[in-house]
Amino acid sequence: MYQFEVPKMACGHCAGAVKNVIKRVDSAASTEFDLSNRKVTVGTSVSPEAVVAALTSAGYPATFRELLA
Repeated sequence: MYQFEVPKMACGHCAGAVKNVIKRVDSAASTEFDLSNRKVTVGTSVSPEAVVAALTSAGYPATFRELLA
């Protein structure tokens, strides 16, 4: 699982849009959102760079923060 910071993700609508972008990259991905800290945890087999690129292209610039066990 990877954790990303997504500064423009401020509401439930934004989280839904972020989830849709991640699902387009990996339809089997799992997502958990922490809106108050603007972070998303993603369970995926896709590289964190691919997730960052997809989110950034969709207008939600993201930063890879850490690999979670």
